Amino acid sequence: MHSLSIQFQNLNLLIIAVIVVIAIILFLTFRRKNQQSSKIRYLLILMGIRMSIFIIISVIIIKPIIKWTTVERLDPIIAIFIDKSLSMIAHKDGSRDSLTFIIENVRSGFENIGANVKVFPFGSSLEKEVQSVEDLQFDAVGTDLSKMLVEGGKLLSDQNIKAGVVITDGVFTQGENPMLMEIDSRFPIYTIGIGDSLPVLDPSVFDISVPLFTDVGDTVSIEARILPLGREETLTVFLEEDDQVIQKKVLKPYQQSLYQTIQFKVIPDSPGIKRYSVIIDTLRDRNPFNNVKTTLLRVKSAHTLMIMIQGDATFESRFFARIIKTIPEMELIDLLEFQNKWHTTSQTEPFQLKWDAVALFGFPTRYTTLVQMEAVMAKFRQDQPAIYAQCTRSTDIAKLDRLVGEPFFDNFRLNLKNVTPVSVQIVKNQRNHPVIRDIHMGILEKDLLAELPPVGMPFIQIELSNIFKPLIETVLPVRKPVIAIAESNRSRKAIVTGLDLWRWDMMTIDKENHELYSELLKGLVEWLTDTLSTSNIQFHLNKTIFLTGEVAEVEGIVTDIQGNLIKKAVINAELLDSRNNSTAFLIQWNGLKYSGMIPLRSEGEYQINAVASVGENELGRFQQKLTVLKNPVEFSTIRQNIEVLRSIAANTGGRYLRPDEFPSSIDDISLEFTTLDKRHELKLWRWHGIFILLIFLLFSEWVIRRLSGYQ
Repeated sequence: MHSLSIQFQNLNLLIIAVIVVIAIILFLTFRRKNQQSSKIRYLLILMGIRMSIFIIISVIIIKPIIKWTTVERLDPIIAIFIDKSLSMIAHKDGSRDSLTFIIENVRSGFENIGANVKVFPFGSSLEKEVQSVEDLQFDAVGTDLSKMLVEGGKLLSDQNIKAGVVITDGVFTQGENPMLMEIDSRFPIYTIGIGDSLPVLDPSVFDISVPLFTDVGDTVSIEARILPLGREETLTVFLEEDDQVIQKKVLKPYQQSLYQTIQFKVIPDSPGIKRYSVIIDTLRDRNPFNNVKTTLLRVKSAHTLMIMIQGDATFESRFFARIIKTIPEMELIDLLEFQNKWHTTSQTEPFQLKWDAVALFGFPTRYTTLVQMEAVMAKFRQDQPAIYAQCTRSTDIAKLDRLVGEPFFDNFRLNLKNVTPVSVQIVKNQRNHPVIRDIHMGILEKDLLAELPPVGMPFIQIELSNIFKPLIETVLPVRKPVIAIAESNRSRKAIVTGLDLWRWDMMTIDKENHELYSELLKGLVEWLTDTLSTSNIQFHLNKTIFLTGEVAEVEGIVTDIQGNLIKKAVINAELLDSRNNSTAFLIQWNGLKYSGMIPLRSEGEYQINAVASVGENELGRFQQKLTVLKNPVEFSTIRQNIEVLRSIAANTGGRYLRPDEFPSSIDDISLEFTTLDKRHELKLWRWHGIFILLIFLLFSEWVIRRLSGYQ
């Protein structure tokens, strides 16, 4: 012990004066009741007790800190990190006995020259020290070398670690590539390689990247990082679009772990979600399940053409046309049936164009000719447009069903006398539909749609076919659909049976509901012509077949009905096994997209369920099945990754060694002891026993004074 010092935290002249006064009072207040009863020994005992009390009170008041330093000798420590993954005992001539022999050989070699050896196993993470090597079980289904290096560097930070010895085959299935990371180690790391270092044929697709969105006709670059590991003459890499091969490239394989970036150029010619896969084709492959990666490309249409066909000119079509003009990417061409002829204001023949969507207003009528019906039906078969049907009393329902190729109505009856105003409401279980939910940029107040303006109803009775789901219905004992939607025959459809939406929209003066029907119909048209999704949540897996120990990657985006990215959605995700046991995992926004990782530790059939929501509004759901094979991913590359082991050793000041080279390299490691100055301090006033001692002394003094005759 050296550098002893005392520091007073609360000492000044006033406190010193108070302490002196207390001391004088303590020693001048002994008075006896009876002079004959006093004994000198009681006086000495009382003075000793009062001295102790005085010292304790002084300590509490002035708060002294006693500081001193001791020197501790630290013996040299060697840390052995042993890979306990399954692949370690799967190498040629490899076994549990041979590995324990290597570990014991390394341990005894260091112990013979005076080192303290500690053994730490690792797989997916660094584990606690093991005392007996015989207790090691090589059963880990994953290896994370990068995590071991980070945690190992923080290990025993107050100890004298002279070197680390990593015994592994260098195969990692999780975490960062050690060759690409900065290793911050305070001691050199020696790597001992296990297994044959000759490369096997195991090319793999490491990752694939595409933009989130593009427009029809734009050139898109699809990049993939390939690890073309093997000894064949060439490797063929295919690019698939929606399971169809569209391009291929030929690569030369390498015998080292060197990534190569390849690039494909594609020009999407139609809107929608395109699925692209990069696939490596080989005749012989150690692990064929890492030869594919899949991603999604969302292709937007910069121009949407809607044909508005009118059986009779009404205010409904004018109101609808005004709404369409507020959508920048949409073009509207009118087509009027009159006296068995087509009339249009367009300079281009409408039947020569591609129809993306069609709005039918009172069409077809009972006057529509067979030729006109055949012309429209041919465009429907050819272009498969989205269909908006506004039913009026002039609509011939039988012809409408024949026109679209499936029934819109199961039963109906028109009111031949007049159009009746009726109150309407949102269907309870449809409040979450994008047409309703995304009004006003996705912000929907609870009372915004509490009371919708009424509409005109030309039908006495309506029964839609079962393909339709009503969004808005009448408030009557017998509810009638006003706006209903359907998805069938590869297109979206909407039918509107209420009239005078323009009138009620214009006459509504309530601030919150102003132009409500304009917003509803605009949302309806955007939903009809949305070619990017059938759901606001658009996720995908990087592949569907995995090996035990691999990590599945889920990526995607969440959008509103206008296609705008939603970055603040909450994603509740779970992995279900065949017994419906649920394991939750995290999917969150990373600045570009939503992404999540799922460790797959056991074989079997699984399903991913994810639900996206903002506040109380559910935006959409994602489900995907996947298969985990019994083969551990550790077995997919049964070879020694010598490049990784050499990189770890070189970046930390160590050396790469084979097991038979190790004994001759022990002398390279310095095993000198070091000293560590440890600083100590003692704060007596914080000791909980000091108050107990003070009470005991006061009680003892009182008892002795009573016995000795002192007051």
